Amino acid sequence: MVLFREALIDRNLYDLGWKGDRFTWSNTHGDESFTKERLDRVIANTEWREVYKESRVEVRVASSSDHKPLLVHLMKQKEAEGVKRRSFKYKASWALEDDCELVLKTAWRKEDPSNKVVKLLENSKAVFQKWSKKLNNEGKNDIEEKSRLLQRLQENENSGNALEIRKVKEELNLLLEKEDLRWRQRAKTNWCKLGDRNTKYFHACAKQRKKKESY
Repeated sequence: MVLFREALIDRNLYDLGWKGDRFTWSNTHGDESFTKERLDRVIANTEWREVYKESRVEVRVASSSDHKPLLVHLMKQKEAEGVKRRSFKYKASWALEDDCELVLKTAWRKEDPSNKVVKLLENSKAVFQKWSKKLNNEGKNDIEEKSRLLQRLQENENSGNALEIRKVKEELNLLLEKEDLRWRQRAKTNWCKLGDRNTKYFHACAKQRKKKESY
């Protein structure tokens, strides 16, 4: 560690510190061999610090890796959200929801099976639109709540709560998988080869599609 500090001083590099939990790694053991350390950090030179004087480093929750990700905040930016009517599209992520099949069966019960398929699809569209609004709000809230819970647990991580942390990680990863699938579908691109979960690339693709559709 002494050599590492000397290398930073020699190259005029500075540790930008952190906000949140000090420790960025743990071995996640549930016994007396449990240990945690601050292994990850963000460093910058003097020129960078002069340009980004208001920057800060946030230690985020680790949902899959044993290392916590570090997020560098450079500025605050407010985005105005416009409200507009959109065409209906079935979202592949809905299939991961436990009650998706029940919602569809409810829509089809409203009509005689002998009726035209178009009418059945119209009913399906109506119930899915109503259900998806509730689902979107709940999904975002669930991710935020699970992330906050995981953060609290990891801030006091020890051998006694290692199993609980693993359980919450699994639950959070399932929620993130649903969100990931939603963005993949919106991007409408070759995400199997080019992408990763919720990357800036896919957000850009999805936003670009929205711009084109509004022209």
